[in-house]
Amino acid sequence: MTVSSETNKVVYDGDDATTVFSTSFTFSTDAEVVVTLVDSDAVETEWAKGTQFTLTGAGTGSAGSVTVV
Repeated sequence: MTVSSETNKVVYDGDDATTVFSTSFTFSTDAEVVVTLVDSDAVETEWAKGTQFTLTGAGTGSAGSVTVV
């Protein structure tokens, strides 16, 4: 299978108020998406789906969304 476009990373700045972020890309399964929090000290923490975020949009052909729990 040929992948015509691959997005490696989308970065959003948090504002302590916004809880829903567009993936801005399509994805076939939830396993294709990794959510990582980078704190003010540049420490990266990979979040767990269902515990720290939910994900919608897999397999729809449209961009999905990440919702912070």
